[in-house]
Amino acid sequence: MNTLKNGLAILTLGLAVTTSASSGLAQERGLHMSAARAAAIRDCSTRASKYLELAWGIVEIQVYRTCMAEHHQME
Repeated sequence: MNTLKNGLAILTLGLAVTTSASSGLAQERGLHMSAARAAAIRDCSTRASKYLELAWGIVEIQVYRTCMAEHHQME
């Protein structure tokens, strides 16, 4: 039970780090991320982060995926 909760916390942290670092890494590597995609990732990560409890683990990723689809972005 604790392992799953820790895994979800790590996933959320990973999403947050990816969101904040993605534009810097993309620029460093000569890649471009649109402002719309960056905004979608921030919005969807925030929405999904509300579902960190053990019982909501599956809901968290589904909320993120649905949100990204609403923004017309790939996961």
